[in-house]
Amino acid sequence: MISRLRRAALAVRRSPTGEGRAGRGGRGWRPRTRDRLLGEADQAAEAAVFSLGHSLVGEGYDFDGARRGEEPWVLLQYTLSGEGRLRRGGRELACAPGTLLVLPVPDRHRYWLPAGGRWEFCYASMRGSAPRRAVARLLAATGPVVALEEREPAVAALAELVLAGLADPPPSPYALSAAAFSLAMHLLQVADRLAVSGPDLPEPFADLPDWCRSRLARRGRLSVAELAVRHGTSREHFSRRFTTLCGRSPGRFLAELRHRAALAALHRGTSAAAAARESGLATVSGLRRRLRREIGYPW
Repeated sequence: MISRLRRAALAVRRSPTGEGRAGRGGRGWRPRTRDRLLGEADQAAEAAVFSLGHSLVGEGYDFDGARRGEEPWVLLQYTLSGEGRLRRGGRELACAPGTLLVLPVPDRHRYWLPAGGRWEFCYASMRGSAPRRAVARLLAATGPVVALEEREPAVAALAELVLAGLADPPPSPYALSAAAFSLAMHLLQVADRLAVSGPDLPEPFADLPDWCRSRLARRGRLSVAELAVRHGTSREHFSRRFTTLCGRSPGRFLAELRHRAALAALHRGTSAAAAARESGLATVSGLRRRLRREIGYPW
């Protein structure tokens, strides 16, 4: 499905209605975009797509998530080739081929193409409770850049949605809304799968997530100092090494672990009070406040 999308889109010259700025190309290639703004079936629909497309962008492509209006929506953007960058929550991440960028809007983030680079992707901009819920769970499970192979059902569903939306004539807004809802359900499946394990950590920290989950389940609390003791080093040395190798601080790692534990408990039907205890977040109000603030979970 991805190969079909690329063949169809690359045969078309850049559209004058491109989403954002495609920027300037380098030697031997030029930016090109094929995308479409769409009507929505119903403002109250659980899932609706209002913009989608395929783009190969050059220098100058740059978006600030805090400057894109007040109405909530989400972006799903799958990298096909090249590489973009994302800055969110104090971290800078690579959007490499085979990764899905998932972002809520409005939100404090920036994604862009560095000077001299190129970035090819397909994307869909969506409104509604279903895609917002899927993005919130993915953010809790693995963060805003999700590694997904092209054969993943969620990636195929995104490609199918983009192909359908770019067809002439396009399907009705109701058909596109149904496809958007199906995509959101595939993403929820991915989130539930990743919520148990989270992203892998490099050596010598590869076994740390399992140890931390076991510790949380037994005691309901965990600190960076305990992680340092387990690795036989000072807290300062442990924090520096963990941050260098893992790309985030151990405090952020523990916060993400607690979020995943809380969401996994809630998805099992556990009460909010029990989920708060299991994740070490102490109280239901604290759990709600943290999930809303950190990941935009629609409580």
